[in-house]
Amino acid sequence: LPRHRARWAAARRHVVGFDELVLRAPRPAHRLESWVADLLGPAEGPPEDISGGLWRRRRGAEEAGWPPAALHQERRKFLLRAGGSTWLLKFAGLGAEGERKAALARALSAAGFTPPCAGWRHGFLVERWIEDARPLEAAAAGRPAVIERIGRYLAFRARRFPADAASGAAPARLLDMARQNATEALGTAAGALFGRWSPARLEGEIRRVVTDNRMHAWEWLCLPDGRVLKADAVDHHAAHDLVGCQDVAWDVAGAVVELALGPAELARLRAVLEACWGRSLSRPLLEAMLPCYASFQLGCHALAAEALASVPAERARLERAARRYACRLEAMLRPPGASGRAVFHGTRAVFHGTR
Repeated sequence: LPRHRARWAAARRHVVGFDELVLRAPRPAHRLESWVADLLGPAEGPPEDISGGLWRRRRGAEEAGWPPAALHQERRKFLLRAGGSTWLLKFAGLGAEGERKAALARALSAAGFTPPCAGWRHGFLVERWIEDARPLEAAAAGRPAVIERIGRYLAFRARRFPADAASGAAPARLLDMARQNATEALGTAAGALFGRWSPARLEGEIRRVVTDNRMHAWEWLCLPDGRVLKADAVDHHAAHDLVGCQDVAWDVAGAVVELALGPAELARLRAVLEACWGRSLSRPLLEAMLPCYASFQLGCHALAAEALASVPAERARLERAARRYACRLEAMLRPPGASGRAVFHGTRAVFHGTR
């Protein structure tokens, strides 16, 4: 009603942005560096904002080689120098959700799979930033050692962190998403190929766990001493998308797509995973999750490219990634013995549904 609009227009609005409230608070005790002083000691300088893709500057690659990033969806993150070390302060969540993610981070760190975790304060997870770590695609790490590490990591998550049945999308929803994205990007015939899988049969194969959901090459950090650590390991099973917690087959599919694993490498990954997990990976489920994963990433990157039309360099990176996923998806769906190339209809794909 007009009178309500007039009242709202005349009302005083008391809004304080995050930077003003936390980074530049008038009282030093209210600033971000003070929140973590009991964990790290006195700060040696102000926090460095590496949100919105700026973290890529600190990983050694030239801008031309940066991975794509959905800048508008990234969580706030900062680097802070304290006690002679550099620390990553990344927002993980408040209340019970933040505590749950902090417990997950501590468990992964204690097992040696992620950087050391110092704690969690006011929603921010505090982890060691390892200056000389390099992303997997920029490092000369041996593939067999990396595959062994990934298998052990996924087995640890599968053993230690079971998830509720309602904590992630059912196979029917994943297939629906994948079908729609494939249709938008590759055409009706490609989308129709998802009809080969029975959602009811796949549902019976699932052992739902707190999956990583972020198996991209730049999220694997190679250290000079040969160790490989996983970054960004606690958020994406609870992201604002439809995937959620899945069977470990989802992360295996992610590793295959993101690291371009060949048949022999996949066989080795499965062998390590199953030996450390003590269970067998469902072959029918993995076969379905591979194109579902590629189609999901295609949709994510295509929509992010549209959202970042005003940032040409980032849009170009995202569009290139979307085309790569489209080609991988087309190859997965292609009948045995068939040849040809994917025809990607622009960057438009549907990021289908939310949880």
